[in-house]
Amino acid sequence: MQARKSILAAAAVVLAGGLAVPAQADEFTDVIQEVLDLYEAGDVAGAASALDYADQLLSQMKAGALQSLFPDPLEGWTVEDASDSGSAMAFMGGIAAAREYRNGSEDVLINVMGDSPMIQQMAAIMGNAAMIQSSGGKLIRVQRQTGMITRDGEIQMLVANRFLISIDGSADEATKLAYLEAFDLKGLAALP
Repeated sequence: MQARKSILAAAAVVLAGGLAVPAQADEFTDVIQEVLDLYEAGDVAGAASALDYADQLLSQMKAGALQSLFPDPLEGWTVEDASDSGSAMAFMGGIAAAREYRNGSEDVLINVMGDSPMIQQMAAIMGNAAMIQSSGGKLIRVQRQTGMITRDGEIQMLVANRFLISIDGSADEATKLAYLEAFDLKGLAALP
């Protein structure tokens, strides 16, 4: 009985959680209806499985929204076809997206990870300036956000204590910083 209440409560939270859901039917709303139908039929295991699937669909939607925040290529640079370099995926309860930019033999790879337990571990490190500097890194500030450049030249920034941006590649530091400056950090912080 407790499991049934949990499934029904979870479905209600998803449906009433303030999510902007399109008026027309889509896969997510179809699955939520399936959850309710299975629950009403007494199939708690089936309802739980369908609810897990609905959660994965939401994660995929968030990953797609994350992908839209990446900057356009800088002048003279190109970005690979999104299916190759702009992958967005849901993983381990979190989301991730990546995009690779090229200019001749130079490249810049931007990775963003969000809502992952691993981010909390990184937050402790990134919040400690002495630790960053003792490891050979240096602090940076872009769009009112603090980040760091590692001794290997990788840029890392924690946004809204939920998203970790990592910018790496063979390009020089100025180019990597230009990509970070072009990233929609306010949009990233505002993602649900």
